[in-house]
Amino acid sequence: MRRAMWWFRMSSVVTVFVGIGYWNMIVAADAHNAIAAGIDASAGRVIGSFFVIWTLAFFIEMGMLMSPAEVLRKGAVFGTVMAIVIIAASYCFLALNEHGWESNRALAIGIGGGIGWFMMFNVWGIVWRMQKKIINWSAAGKGMPPEAAKAARLSFLASRLSFWLSFPLLFFMGAASHYILFTAQ
Repeated sequence: MRRAMWWFRMSSVVTVFVGIGYWNMIVAADAHNAIAAGIDASAGRVIGSFFVIWTLAFFIEMGMLMSPAEVLRKGAVFGTVMAIVIIAASYCFLALNEHGWESNRALAIGIGGGIGWFMMFNVWGIVWRMQKKIINWSAAGKGMPPEAAKAARLSFLASRLSFWLSFPLLFFMGAASHYILFTAQ
């Protein structure tokens, strides 16, 4: 099980960091073209806001899941709050970065890739931490402790959220080259 989870975790890292490398090239080219046209542009602000906004969205999710308030781990409540958080994160990213020089690709990938960044944190910050506990308890052969049910629930909620987020992630990644959503470029 540890080996399978290693591949799962590492595939998330490789996928996200290769995507971020590609996206950084797009943002840098957009900024370079804007500067060449006499427009004040900062690729660093776009990239920095990406990491801050989407990491903050994950911390909100982590806070909900680790909160003592049991109601926050109810499926409907958790799903509704996380939908609002993801939509708000997407809106904030666009509001901070739609200056006219960013291409549709940079903005669409900024949202789709941000969801991917968020999902990678889900894998590493929640699913793996909970799965590691469950694997260790199973390996010990002493049966599952009472907190195993909570660990399984947290892992389930984070995994289910990532499943549902994979759909808008794929949409925005495809929309980057196939639909004009955010700019006329």
